[in-house]
Amino acid sequence: MGKKPLTFQKYFSLTKIALVVFLTCFSGFLFATDNPTSPSQFPIKDLIGIDGEPFSTRDVLDKGKTTIVFYLSPECGACAEQTKAITSNMDQMEDVQFLFVTAYEPESTKAFLEDHHIGNFPNIRFGYDINLTLQQHYQLYAVPSIYLYNSDGQLSHEWTGYTPVEVLKDAVDGKINSNLSQEKDLKEVVEKVEECDPVKNITQVSALCGDLKSNVDTIKPGIPNYIFTLRKLACVKENSSQEEGVKIVKAWWETNKTIMRCDLNIAHIGNHNILKHAVKLVNKQFIKNLVNIFDLDINFKDPIDGKTVFTFCNDEVARLKQLNEPQDEIDDIADICEYIGKVNEERNK
Repeated sequence: MGKKPLTFQKYFSLTKIALVVFLTCFSGFLFATDNPTSPSQFPIKDLIGIDGEPFSTRDVLDKGKTTIVFYLSPECGACAEQTKAITSNMDQMEDVQFLFVTAYEPESTKAFLEDHHIGNFPNIRFGYDINLTLQQHYQLYAVPSIYLYNSDGQLSHEWTGYTPVEVLKDAVDGKINSNLSQEKDLKEVVEKVEECDPVKNITQVSALCGDLKSNVDTIKPGIPNYIFTLRKLACVKENSSQEEGVKIVKAWWETNKTIMRCDLNIAHIGNHNILKHAVKLVNKQFIKNLVNIFDLDINFKDPIDGKTVFTFCNDEVARLKQLNEPQDEIDDIADICEYIGKVNEERNK
């Protein structure tokens, strides 16, 4: 069955959203901003459910619980990461009622729903904003966008952009008392990095590639140079705390992980993304540090070939075996594959 033709109004709105999604996901937009500009009352609108049946948002609102509306696009990387952050921490937000909303049609969201196992969470209701009533209600200009309503159905917090799950949990738990206080907190963090331009810095990723090759610790003994290079690329100030630095690097990574590529014109090392480059250089420690220090996602697909680093790693082992390369070289790569596999397995639990 072909896709239903779009009305001009819907086509225009989706085009607008898609454009801003591109900017949000790839222009170095690092932090959610708390902008309490939407109508304060929980919106009562009609949506279409996963089963194709219409329902009212009134059915989602539970006056005894916090309700979070999450407007997303299935084609936005930041939305996927936001969904993963929410669902993987659902055990801490079981009392929150979620309404996931998209303006995209069911055919476009099928894979998204399956990948994130949305149907497994009884407190998530998924709705299609076919008539764009919610999009117009919020005057939506970017995704992901999140709106938190208190137990009385009043809007208490609003975020645009990827929002750390810790911020969501603090808001749900009442640790963030008002929009103004949260806005101030976020503003202070943003001000610490705005003097530096992470968008321009991505063009200097060759320094990170070089650090992986040399694997030296000339800046501070015992700490590989690439740790400092990562912080510099992400515009982390020297006086930032470890916790704050991790959050900034993590946000920067989510924005740029698929476009960081290394090509040092060395034999057999092509234009690989940074993780594949680490595998090629047998730099397991780099990948471990990304996971253990910064808690970064290493299980994303390279848009160039659609492969994750885990798939690439196993392919590399097979390639080396076919070429009858030394067994110790094969074992070193296989060891990296095993580590990545364990990390993926642990995070998918």
